[in-house]
Amino acid sequence: VHDGYTLYDWIKKLDVTENILLARMRLAHTLLMVSVQTPILQLGQEFGRSKKGNKNSYDQDSAINWIDWKRARQKPYKQLNDFTSALKKMRLHYDAFHFDKRINDERLIFINDKNNNHSAFGVIMKGSKYEFLVLLNGSDQYGAEFRFFNTIYDVISNGEKVSPRGLGKVQGGHYYLKPFSSAILRRKL
Repeated sequence: VHDGYTLYDWIKKLDVTENILLARMRLAHTLLMVSVQTPILQLGQEFGRSKKGNKNSYDQDSAINWIDWKRARQKPYKQLNDFTSALKKMRLHYDAFHFDKRINDERLIFINDKNNNHSAFGVIMKGSKYEFLVLLNGSDQYGAEFRFFNTIYDVISNGEKVSPRGLGKVQGGHYYLKPFSSAILRRKL
């Protein structure tokens, strides 16, 4: 990781509300934690570290570069930290997120939302015991509806919380995502 804007500062430049900024960070963290190769987080990114918009601070020994550990315990950054930590644990626990060989088989299948929204997509990731359906919607205006096989999935992330025990069930072959949101669904193979 090199010097530059933190993710928080990068999104903040878009002049969005704090709620939208944090929703975008959760979406980015979800995408990063389900990525095929090794994810890299800049120190403090999991709780929304800010360098107050300074993108060239490599030579400053000041509060701009120091990690504000109190921020990690403050709302709403604690929730972002908890969300990201739970995603990290999920990634470590399931082999569906680990690829030892080239990806050229049916372990990774991309899907579009029902309306072919260019800001939304899904990916089916298969492990040895579980299949995951990861759904992402980056649109700031439109929800995304995904259709898939009519089977029962556990919702382990609703874009705001992550729970390995599940946050509920999905059946009926469809799932709706609001703007700037994600979901991770799991089913046993």
